[in-house]
Amino acid sequence: MSLIQMLPCPQCHSRDNLAEYTDGFHCFGCGYRKSKRVLSQFNAVRDAKVCNGLSLTKELSRDALTWLTGYSLTPLEMAQFRMSYDNGTNYLVLLHTPDYWCARNFGKGVKYMSSGTKPMVKYGNNPDMLVFCEDVISAIKLARYVTAIPMLGASVLPAWWESVRGYKRIAIYGDRDMATRNIIASRRATELTGNKVECIITERDPKDYSNKDLEKVLIIN
Repeated sequence: MSLIQMLPCPQCHSRDNLAEYTDGFHCFGCGYRKSKRVLSQFNAVRDAKVCNGLSLTKELSRDALTWLTGYSLTPLEMAQFRMSYDNGTNYLVLLHTPDYWCARNFGKGVKYMSSGTKPMVKYGNNPDMLVFCEDVISAIKLARYVTAIPMLGASVLPAWWESVRGYKRIAIYGDRDMATRNIIASRRATELTGNKVECIITERDPKDYSNKDLEKVLIIN
């Protein structure tokens, strides 16, 4: 199932909430659904790209789409941030570069996988505030308000700090399990950069919060 375009919804009359996929329609506003009588068959091999041993296609599995929409990601964001799927491994590849990939595994085994050297990738384009977070989904949701960089793990690589000067506010955002580590990291980063690096702590990761809640967290902090 692959996203084709966004359309007006015939049920709730929203301007662009209706997603047209290769096998049907779904409205993210009112929940309207409709299947196509004749399904378009896309050749996954034709669209595939080989990335560090993975054969990637833009067609995401139904499980992957359900998981992404569960975090309120829109079809436009999935396309914009190049969500890809490897049918051989059942990996939803969340981020890939020539030297790195990280994925959510929908097959057997460990849920999250990665390979290669972690890159520093910016999501969003807010010149005033930069936020480091743990994972890609959190970065995409934060990018609706700020510039976000996923740490792709538990800490910011030291070399990255030299590349983030110039922002009015810089913060490390994580859940309570990461609180002690992030507080120490923010203090060290403040000393290293000469700029105050804040520490934002909530009960859960940014990806688990609604837009309204995230906006409140970013304003309050």
